[in-house]
Amino acid sequence: MITMATLAVSPDRSAAVWITGRRGHANLTHLAAVVFDDVDEEYERVQQTLAHRYLYAPAPAAATYARALGVRPAAIRNLREPARALQAAVWASHRDQVCCDPSVQHPEPRMRPIPGHDPGAPGSELALRAAPLAANHLLAMWQAWLDAECERALRHRLGSSDLDGPDVRIVPDEFVLAEQLVAA
Repeated sequence: MITMATLAVSPDRSAAVWITGRRGHANLTHLAAVVFDDVDEEYERVQQTLAHRYLYAPAPAAATYARALGVRPAAIRNLREPARALQAAVWASHRDQVCCDPSVQHPEPRMRPIPGHDPGAPGSELALRAAPLAANHLLAMWQAWLDAECERALRHRLGSSDLDGPDVRIVPDEFVLAEQLVAA
């Protein structure tokens, strides 16, 4: 199962990691939240929590810490931009289907909106309190991607030749290729 970790690190070296993943066919949820009193003293536990997950570190302190672990955190744009493009392609395919065969009822795509903006990098004192906001933003962005992927795959199976392949991709290729999993 593919999961993502959202990391927040405060100046006092406390941290929080929110784990987000799939529950069921295409629904995402937060699977766990782990708090660390001191990331330096609990280095191995932090590594185990992040192991085999894509890492999202929205704040500079978290990104710096992630790089110290030898990991380049995921950029949310590598999820947002492919999701936007995919949603646009699904809507264009829907319009083409309706125009080409108006006698058939073509269901409108059902996709959640892409979140408007990143909650921003939290201030250092607020890092741990802002971690749930960043994790929720990641979840909403990833869910928008999955919704669009499910619609794309469904429309392909229904005969839309302009949308490639029947398989649902859990994350965009740009995200997978640009980022790396945290090694245990």
